[in-house]
Amino acid sequence: MKKILLVLGLCSSLAFSEVYYKNKDTKYNDRYKVRDQINVNGYITHVSEWRNYSVITIRLRNGEEIKAKVLPDDRFIENDIVIGRCVNYKRGRYERCSLRIR
Repeated sequence: MKKILLVLGLCSSLAFSEVYYKNKDTKYNDRYKVRDQINVNGYITHVSEWRNYSVITIRLRNGEEIKAKVLPDDRFIENDIVIGRCVNYKRGRYERCSLRIR
C-alpha cells in the first residue's frame, strides 16, 4: 500500500512539473515577441552623443521624426541617409536599432 501511494505521489508530481514547465516556456516566449518594430528609411537630422551611446533623430520619408539609440562606434553624422530596423520603443525613443548608411 505504501509503495502504491509513493508511486502515485511521484507520478502526480511529475505530471504537475510538466504542466509548470510548459506554462513557463510560453511565458518566456511571449516576453520576447517584437510588438513595436519600425522599418527606417530616412535621414539623420540631429545627433546627441553620450558616454555609452548616441541618440539620433531621424526624419522618415513620410515626414515623421523618430529618435533612436545607437552605439557611438557607428559614427553617424547629420544628413546621413540611413535604412534599417528599430525595435523596443521606450521613453520616447527606440532602444535597439540596426541601421546602416545608404
